[in-house]
Amino acid sequence: MFDILSFTKDQGIRYELSGKNVSKGWMAFCCPYCNDSGYHLGVPLTGTHAYCWRCGSHPLDKVLMELTGLSWHELNNAMMDYDGSSSLLSIPKKVPLGTKIELPSGSMEEVHRKYLKRRGFDPDELQRNYGIYGTGMLGEWKYRIIIPIYDKDGTLVSFQGRDYTGKQVLRYKTLSVEQSVVNPKFILYNEDKVKGNVICISEGPFDALNMGNPFVATLGTQTTEVQCRKIAIYEKAYIVFDPELEAQARAKKLAEKVASLGGNVEVIDIGGEHDPGSISKKEVEYIRKELDLDGE
Repeated sequence: MFDILSFTKDQGIRYELSGKNVSKGWMAFCCPYCNDSGYHLGVPLTGTHAYCWRCGSHPLDKVLMELTGLSWHELNNAMMDYDGSSSLLSIPKKVPLGTKIELPSGSMEEVHRKYLKRRGFDPDELQRNYGIYGTGMLGEWKYRIIIPIYDKDGTLVSFQGRDYTGKQVLRYKTLSVEQSVVNPKFILYNEDKVKGNVICISEGPFDALNMGNPFVATLGTQTTEVQCRKIAIYEKAYIVFDPELEAQARAKKLAEKVASLGGNVEVIDIGGEHDPGSISKKEVEYIRKELDLDGE
């Protein structure tokens, strides 16, 4: 069964799970075919078809192509990674072919600094410690914050771009598996900075960056077997996903898998309305103190 919810969240597509135009068991989008702004396009959580209450039914693949901007081939490859019934991905079918990563051209300009500061980050620290910078108005990676992805040994293996305008179709865009040196879904982002025997698992890079070491990110809502095995190696693992119900359900599935591999794992629900990448520094300090992370 196609996991439409995880796919949609990872692609950064705006959706609603409740509201006057959303039926139970469905998710809703703004229809790309009828200039809709009221989330009239419904897709069942089983991910089988799409129906707009204003202009009728549409093939799901065509709808997703419109919403993501992906070609049919790109969409088909992406959907293959979401064909399971759980939030754990099987070994991906695509093979990395890259030998060296060439990052997009760019620098840390004022527009990038303003975006990062609005999110509570220090741009100079991110650039200095994590190699993060921004792109301009041209090229495939335009208008994005570039986040280099390193393996445990500190080798650059891929990168991700985060839209800083709020206007691009894809909020997050990751270098393709084929162009990467290592499949990004085989990596725990920021693991190269983890020095002790405790690790904390979040979903996105900004979650890990906001929470600080030893937080890492799975680079999306789904987790591969390889990532699970990496987590299970640590003496203690805390899973700190978004507070929403769907995210907590994914966290529990991940914990069950890590535990089955012999890992000592615990799910932490931070509560509230904000994800780990958006909470205040005071809240970060409280969580770190409760988990005794700074005492390690």
